[in-house]
Amino acid sequence: MADTVQKLHGIQLCEGINVRCAQDPVFFASKDGNPKRHHVKVSVITSQGLKTAPKTCVKVLDFFGKMAINAAQLLKKGQELSYRGVENYRNVATGEIGANGKQRYDTTNTCVVTWFEVGKESFKAQCERVNGRIQALKAAGRIPATVNITAEELLAIERPAWLSEYNPQAALTAGGKFGNAKVYSGNGWLTAANAVAPQPVAAAAPAGTIDPGIMAQIQSLIAGAATSPTPVPAPEAAAATTEVAVDPFAS
Repeated sequence: MADTVQKLHGIQLCEGINVRCAQDPVFFASKDGNPKRHHVKVSVITSQGLKTAPKTCVKVLDFFGKMAINAAQLLKKGQELSYRGVENYRNVATGEIGANGKQRYDTTNTCVVTWFEVGKESFKAQCERVNGRIQALKAAGRIPATVNITAEELLAIERPAWLSEYNPQAALTAGGKFGNAKVYSGNGWLTAANAVAPQPVAAAAPAGTIDPGIMAQIQSLIAGAATSPTPVPAPEAAAATTEVAVDPFAS
């Protein structure tokens, strides 16, 4: 649930996504009966500030005219909604005089809503509505009074403990679907003709052990070296040289 404000041509636009009403709306009827002057105020819980450290706060939304009529009937405490509108700043006199001798004002800002959309109900609101419906059906005789069932049991969400890997054969058995997705293979939608069996995955060797295939190669090299050793060439003998002494004083 987030609220953002941006400026466009000097007008500050605001929007909120998936915020919840902090209280029931208040409807201000038009004094002259003009439906265009009906006014509704409702507070929503939203988050503002930096993305890294958002601050949760309460924002007041204003609805006028036909939108006020819709908001008064569709919104209630805990109801989720998304909205867009224009920031409206107002200075309200406090009746106090400051040290400079001037009137003090409190600046308040609200959002005049130009569009809104009702989101999903809270789980608590859903349970209240379904439990009321169950009691109404029991009173009408459509459900036996002895039936003991609650909305919490009907609306309970069961999530899988773990998610499985993709298996073409299992997807084929499920009608060409993997989970909720329809499977598309390289040759078209998954059918028995283009289903490919998954390749077996070799189990990893325990830590500290050598793969049997590599060990067999090492043993083969050792056995071959023992049966036919490679002769080591002898070092080449140095060529014999004879030095002849010449007497430089011989005549």
